[in-house]
Amino acid sequence: MRCHKKMVVPTKKTGGLKIIIHPTCQPTVTCQCPQPSEPPPPGNGGGAPTLLGFLSRSNVGGLLNIGVNEPVSFNTPGVQVGDDIVVLNDTTFSIQRPGFYVVQFYLYTVAATLLGTVKVQFSGTAAPNPNDVPFSLLLAGVNLSGAVAFEAKTPGTLQLVQTGLGLSLSTSGTNAVILIRRIA
Repeated sequence: MRCHKKMVVPTKKTGGLKIIIHPTCQPTVTCQCPQPSEPPPPGNGGGAPTLLGFLSRSNVGGLLNIGVNEPVSFNTPGVQVGDDIVVLNDTTFSIQRPGFYVVQFYLYTVAATLLGTVKVQFSGTAAPNPNDVPFSLLLAGVNLSGAVAFEAKTPGTLQLVQTGLGLSLSTSGTNAVILIRRIA
């Protein structure tokens, strides 16, 4: 059996290169090389997962004080891939299709903020319910970040809502970022 795999090796006399048949695959020996196979389909079992939907937004501007049960504002568009996640307004996103989603957020607080709590609130049916996962600021003036993964069983709206005493975000540059991904 002739081997499909060839090797390039240096030659001793000339210092050049020559092509040889793989050493375990001589004409009198059965080929031990791995046989070629079909590449795996994109996003299935052999490579990186396919990105089904993605949306990023941020809030850029001055001091942002968020009261009890108020949503965080994301006033600056970022990147959007697909139409599974749609911006309804600066505080509300629509999840258009059932599937598995991951929501990540980053909030940059000021030193004189109350120790607030935020939740990812989803109006549709989800398991586990992201509304049950609070993220609390334990020290003023540091970043508050979190991530929630859930299965949206029905379409619905999504907000990042401040549910604690209150929260004040940074006075300059970007003070809030949200990333929403549909992963399956």
